[in-house]
Amino acid sequence: MRSILPTAIVCLIFVFAPLAYGYGQSESEITSQSSVNPVTVDGMWTTEDEWSDATELLEEGAMFAIKDDSEFLYVLMDFIEDNNMETGDLGGINFDLYNDKADKPQPDDLSISLIHSYPEGTKGWIFQGNGTHWIVIWKEDMDIADPLGIMSASTNITDNNPYSESPHVIYEFAIPRFIFENASQTGFTVFLEDREANGELRLAVNLPKTADYYPASWDTLTFATQSGETSSPTESPTTQTTTEQSPTVTETTPQQPVAPPQPGAGSQQRAIIIVIAAIVIIAILLFRGSKKPKKK
Repeated sequence: MRSILPTAIVCLIFVFAPLAYGYGQSESEITSQSSVNPVTVDGMWTTEDEWSDATELLEEGAMFAIKDDSEFLYVLMDFIEDNNMETGDLGGINFDLYNDKADKPQPDDLSISLIHSYPEGTKGWIFQGNGTHWIVIWKEDMDIADPLGIMSASTNITDNNPYSESPHVIYEFAIPRFIFENASQTGFTVFLEDREANGELRLAVNLPKTADYYPASWDTLTFATQSGETSSPTESPTTQTTTEQSPTVTETTPQQPVAPPQPGAGSQQRAIIIVIAAIVIIAILLFRGSKKPKKK
């Protein structure tokens, strides 16, 4: 038995090492582009080249564009397949500010949503992690200003749209760079929801549909420019929710995100530690099993 112990350990390493790599490698990287063309946060393609200088992420039925300058991170969500703007439709962005890839939402994790609600128009919501789940820290109908100074707007106006001239829902965001404390990277994912399509959640960069609430599954976004000395803006642009025709509205109430029952993947370092521990335990068991009782 002792003679096969080294061989057994080597076999265990070859079996478990790929599992550790797959368990821990839960993210990809996105690099933003420097914003050259001016952005008007009005929920539409204000000009034909407004987003031509951005990094583009293409998904089935949707396109996402990302760029930044020293003051803002700009994100466009062009939800091509959502051609009926209605209550409950939403677009949002999640940030893991310290990019620590936790399994559950932490205080450095933010979730920003712009939710359609008729007849009021759109309403902004901000959620923050508390170590176990998400809590609401601000919504647009509160009597206080947005503490982060985020600008957002959504329409279904498709003038200048290079992807589809048919009316569909578009979201635009401008997030102040001071939120990231001069960091060069952040954890990041975007999400879209079409209530008409049974609440189907469409996520960028091939994330699982239930992964958007788990920072461990988010991507790493690298900024193209360094943050300048900025402060929170005092004014936000008027949010537009113009429609080409009056949609059929089903009244719903925006709800706090509920975490799915299974946690996302942990970090690669933690996975490797678990696998090494398993190998050591199995090796000890094999070694003990190889000992023969002493003859009396």
